[in-house]
Amino acid sequence: MYNQLTLDPEEKVRKTCADQVAEIAKVASIEKQAEQLSQVYYRFLKDPTSKLVRGTAFQNIGPFIAAFKRGQDIDSKIIDFYVTTTEGSSNKDVCYHASYNFPAFVLVFGPEDWPKFQSLYHKLTKINDLRIKKTLSASIHELAKILGP
Repeated sequence: MYNQLTLDPEEKVRKTCADQVAEIAKVASIEKQAEQLSQVYYRFLKDPTSKLVRGTAFQNIGPFIAAFKRGQDIDSKIIDFYVTTTEGSSNKDVCYHASYNFPAFVLVFGPEDWPKFQSLYHKLTKINDLRIKKTLSASIHELAKILGP
């Protein structure tokens, strides 16, 4: 039923589905449904007709990724989308949501994949926006716990 709603022609229905996909991932059997959920999520990120759906999906990318615990079966297109969208954007809203969701990526992929995200983190720290700086400051202790010395 959920999958059918994600294809609804009404953008507000798809937006609500994009809002809830992380919650669905938390209760779903990730081992069995990772590929299907990843496909649905990527479809939200690339929604051809609705900026609202795309934006909602990007805002919720951290909780969605966190549901996969240690990088298990996450479609690489989702990670690539997050990284390339953030690296290529100077939009402060996009960068704010990227900074808010950043710790989830480091938590899921761990210190061994830090090089994949390090330049993105440095880019975010250089943006002169109070929301972004506050968000990064509030999560730096979590990054330190995950990355270690």
